[in-house]
Amino acid sequence: MTVSDGPPTASASTTPATTSTTAVTTGQARRRKTGYARGEAARRRILDVAWEAFAERGFRGTSFNEIAKAAGLTMAGLIHHFPTKIDLFTAVLQAHEAEDRARLHDMLGDEPSIFEVLDAFVATARINTGRYSFVQLHHVIAAESARGDHPGTEHAHAHFARTRELVKQAVRRSIEAGDVSPRTRPEPIALRVIAMIEGLENQWLHDPDTIDLAGTFEVWVTELKQQLRSSS
Repeated sequence: MTVSDGPPTASASTTPATTSTTAVTTGQARRRKTGYARGEAARRRILDVAWEAFAERGFRGTSFNEIAKAAGLTMAGLIHHFPTKIDLFTAVLQAHEAEDRARLHDMLGDEPSIFEVLDAFVATARINTGRYSFVQLHHVIAAESARGDHPGTEHAHAHFARTRELVKQAVRRSIEAGDVSPRTRPEPIALRVIAMIEGLENQWLHDPDTIDLAGTFEVWVTELKQQLRSSS
């Protein structure tokens, strides 16, 4: 009798074990996936709660403990996701900054003209009329961090520097294209645009029912575009 004529004891004994191992592995993977989803949901909830708290009371006026309570977590649960208040504050800024920069890039592409940049800023102003706490936090950070001893100092500095550079480069491209006079100075244009929208936002935060943020800015932008085109 050859080996092949005997009962297939080896394969018979391994089949149940293989099935059992597969079931355990699948169950572990499912639990890991569920745990990850719950962790991400908790992290998102913390970021949302922290955003509102920082916008209302600033970095220094917001306690780590109140964020934990508002998010429905213990301090240990909050620290599991964000070890310190600075870590949480930084994560809040990075999350919303990334969203905003991606949205602006989608509007503009890689080499926008000054006219395209101005139109994108008007569109952003319209979006911001529905994001009171977003605008509020931006201004709170700018005010709190002005002296330099604040975790948001670098963020605020980078934000203003990036925006100025975006406008200046767009002006230069429009000059090269012959759409704007070569006598136009990019730096003053950038400062004027930022001063206008920041000043309007500041007034709108105090009186959102009266101040037409997007509409007022759009009128000003239309006048600026006419000035730039007439100078070419």
